[in-house]
Amino acid sequence: MYQRLLKQVLTGLISLTLLTQTHAIPPHPHANFLPKPNLHPPCEKETTYKIPSKIQTGTATARFNIASPNGTLSETSILTLDSPQISKVTSTSFDWWYFDAVSTTTPAESLTIILFSSAASAFPWLDSSESSVLIAYLWAAFANGSVFQEYVPAKLAVVEEGLTGKGSGAWDGSGFQWVAGDEDSMYSVVVASEEMGVYGKFTLSSNWSDLPFTESVQSWYWGHGRFGDYSIVWFSAIAMDNITYTSSYVARDDQVLVSSFEAHLGEEGWLKVNVSIATLVTGDGEYYMRWSGELVGSVVDAEGTVTDAGSGVAVFEQFALIE
Repeated sequence: MYQRLLKQVLTGLISLTLLTQTHAIPPHPHANFLPKPNLHPPCEKETTYKIPSKIQTGTATARFNIASPNGTLSETSILTLDSPQISKVTSTSFDWWYFDAVSTTTPAESLTIILFSSAASAFPWLDSSESSVLIAYLWAAFANGSVFQEYVPAKLAVVEEGLTGKGSGAWDGSGFQWVAGDEDSMYSVVVASEEMGVYGKFTLSSNWSDLPFTESVQSWYWGHGRFGDYSIVWFSAIAMDNITYTSSYVARDDQVLVSSFEAHLGEEGWLKVNVSIATLVTGDGEYYMRWSGELVGSVVDAEGTVTDAGSGVAVFEQFALIE
């Protein structure tokens, strides 16, 4: 039944655009003083990491600072983002790899896959009765408004950083794995050991911290979408010290136009975007919601003239942990 349903889920979402973005939880006040973590000891070769399924003892450290000379990420830094970002999975640390896709014709249809390395004590939306910290989670939303969700625990996670080859990750025993494309511009997601054909433009999304999620942020809102040739990501979070962090990312034809704290495109003008909800994909009814929907955008120049416009699809989610 489970295998058949997964086939139905992915067969119905064959023409999908995969859109993701990478960001870390805003670091706690002492993040800048953390020693450089010795992330999960590599095995076989230096770019392969094995993550055990049990909670580890001791204190985890996290990678919060990634080299970005002149405001850009080097090829090495980009590939590093595929790897684990915490030194170990403890009761208070978490790390996950996130993929999603939305039908380009029906925004209510979407697919989300998250590969967790976290205990419920660090990310309380996981099943507290589950003994494995390695969880492969799938959500599938259909045009009729129904949503299927299920998770499978893994026995071991093996992540290849990709410095000498393709980046990849496998949650052994769950049937879920991913591998980067030849040009690091696509991901193939494999579910239940069958290639289901989920392909598209991407930047791998990862989220991590050495503190529990509920001790890292008070509020968290992010989303991403596409219209025409534009790919857009937005992010806003309120840290525990009440500082608000915001950022945006806009690319056109795979060329980055802006990656900053505003949506100004330089000489091209301003990007304006409106997002509407098509489907509530998941949520707890109180603190957390994820939606898919339609995105309508336009580019306006300095004279107020609309120079480009279109519509597309988006996925966005919010954690509101304060009143």
